[in-house]
Amino acid sequence: MSKHYQLRVTSMTSHYLYITTPDDVTANDICEHWRDFDGGDFSTEDDGDWEYSDILEVEKDEIDSWHVEWEKDND
Repeated sequence: MSKHYQLRVTSMTSHYLYITTPDDVTANDICEHWRDFDGGDFSTEDDGDWEYSDILEVEKDEIDSWHVEWEKDND
């Protein structure tokens, strides 16, 4: 089984990314590692412009092309 989340970050605009995770990964885990999921779209620098906005658990059929899999090095 797996869980699916929508990560939303904001700067001058809002950006979202869907993340599929193993069942043992929680929303808090994603919050702790949100900068690891940049996909080239937001800065991974700690002082970058992007700020965490929220995380929502979603259904698999809500996922679109802005999607990544939780990678083992994020554990």
